[in-house]
Amino acid sequence: MNNMEWIKKLSDESKRNILSFIETNPDAPLKKYEAVLRDKDFNVFYNAPCLVYVGGSEKVRSLQVDCALAASYFMFSAAARGLGTCWVGLGTSIQDLEIRGQIGMPGDYRIVAPVVVMNDLVCDLIQRQRVDKRKGIDRKKCAHREAVAMIKELSLSSIS
Repeated sequence: MNNMEWIKKLSDESKRNILSFIETNPDAPLKKYEAVLRDKDFNVFYNAPCLVYVGGSEKVRSLQVDCALAASYFMFSAAARGLGTCWVGLGTSIQDLEIRGQIGMPGDYRIVAPVVVMNDLVCDLIQRQRVDKRKGIDRKKCAHREAVAMIKELSLSSIS
């Protein structure tokens, strides 16, 4: 998917569902993400210009492993083309059946690996932002502005 409005809509849907889960399960490990998930400007997909869902039927016994392998090979392929990727675990919670239907996800489809694709430089900025946060350095706003500006300037026409 390369429609920024839809990617934002999917981010908001995932955030809404995770926050609902946290409210009913206050001791869940996801609780540590609550503050950032409540930030209306935070996009779980980092405002990336391209999102790929890797998943399949819940009936497949080896779904988790199959999808992890497929996502890994996809990510290696993107890297070979000079593109950066990020497996976004917070992007798996798409439950609204209408939204799922609009993007072609069958009812028994399970999202295993939401993968964003972007310019490698933007991925590096996002990674540095994560490391800075772990070290207590708040460069979120600066890195976010830089990443958004670069993403808007980038063309991913090499993805077919």
